[in-house]
Amino acid sequence: QSIDLIVPETDRQEMHDMHARVVANGAPERRYTVQVSRSGQDIDVALSASPIRDLGGAVAGIAMIIRDVTEERRLQEMVRLAFEGIPIGIILADRQGRFSLFNTAAAAMFGYDAAEFAELCVEDLVPSDLRMTHMDDRAMFQAHPEKRKIGVGRDLRAVRKDGSTFPAEIELSPIVDG
Repeated sequence: QSIDLIVPETDRQEMHDMHARVVANGAPERRYTVQVSRSGQDIDVALSASPIRDLGGAVAGIAMIIRDVTEERRLQEMVRLAFEGIPIGIILADRQGRFSLFNTAAAAMFGYDAAEFAELCVEDLVPSDLRMTHMDDRAMFQAHPEKRKIGVGRDLRAVRKDGSTFPAEIELSPIVDG
């Protein structure tokens, strides 16, 4: 039967385009999409389409692996809602100090909207006269990552978008990705 049986009508052209790209490029493609179950219910899926080659090496067809990720997506949404619902600012930064994830409470605390905040790095939130010291402190943390509070016993300040400063309490926790 045709793949159109399990592809919502609104996504059929994109599915056919993806198949054409896999055949033309001879390279696999992966994507998240929605498929239609036998009962007619939409389900979130992870789809992988790979070329099948004949003995001469030409692309003769496409193998597709489709995995139901409905429950994973539901759990991801619950985690996202919990993360966004926390009333304190949370920022995850990479080794260069660029933000890889943050909640809206963090952006609001510094007076930014989410799009503006995403373009910043940690040093943008530190008073200019302390940025070099902060970069050295960040390098030291990366060399010896351990959960710790920053600024205990000293006046630690952060900078808002408008240039004003405010007292800040910071806790660092290393996160190993992968």
